[in-house]
Amino acid sequence: MPSTIDHNSPALRPLAVGGGGFAKAAQPFACGGFAACFASTIIHPIDLAKVRLQLFSTANPGAPVPSFPTLISNMIKEGGVGSIYAGIDASIMRQAIYGTARIGLHRTFSDMIEEKMAGNVPFWMKTASGMASGAIAVCIGTPMDVALVRMQSDSMKPEAERRHYKHVIDAMSRTAQEEGIGALWKGLYPNIGRGMAMNVGMLACYDQAKEVRSDRKNMARDDGRATTWPLPPPDPARAVRRRPSSRTLPKPFLWLRSPRA
Repeated sequence: MPSTIDHNSPALRPLAVGGGGFAKAAQPFACGGFAACFASTIIHPIDLAKVRLQLFSTANPGAPVPSFPTLISNMIKEGGVGSIYAGIDASIMRQAIYGTARIGLHRTFSDMIEEKMAGNVPFWMKTASGMASGAIAVCIGTPMDVALVRMQSDSMKPEAERRHYKHVIDAMSRTAQEEGIGALWKGLYPNIGRGMAMNVGMLACYDQAKEVRSDRKNMARDDGRATTWPLPPPDPARAVRRRPSSRTLPKPFLWLRSPRA
């Protein structure tokens, strides 16, 4: 005789996706912040090389701009492997604040909109969520961004002009003391535009693509067809908008899914 499972049993409630309380609200921020910090650690040498290439002509007028591999190899020869990680503490702190905010706020806003819209969220609302979360995150994280750029570019200056920042807090405090608190938000407006565009391109478009893919898979499953991509165009008369259920995910990965209404 097949057994029945009471999904409302108190013993199973800790495994349920979207449980209430602080954990539910903090989940997208914690996961997004960890992912952003990890990614920033991996790509930091590339980001450092980008900043140096952008400033090379200013710091070395008339000199030919080196290629990316040449710049990296020269940095390692002159300052060791640690030189390509200059400013890594500022980069991690920036992502811990900016990355956590932009990803966590977008998911929080998206979940609130989806709950009010009963799951049918148009792309323009996803775009609005991405733009709002990106703008807020940039306003919070710009001081770390300023400190990061200054720490990355400091070694390019002549020895007499270098500030030799000890760490990100030192860079921020000295900038505020020497140039005023407003210096920590230099370039805020173009940075807001960048943050809004990045969130729309990365998060809103990702949500939309995932929804389209999921809808096509569900309609193909309902019609008894294979679910390989690309699928034939859906029949409008049979189209049913639905979100994938968390029950279709393997149990070890249920906690990775953001809470949904």
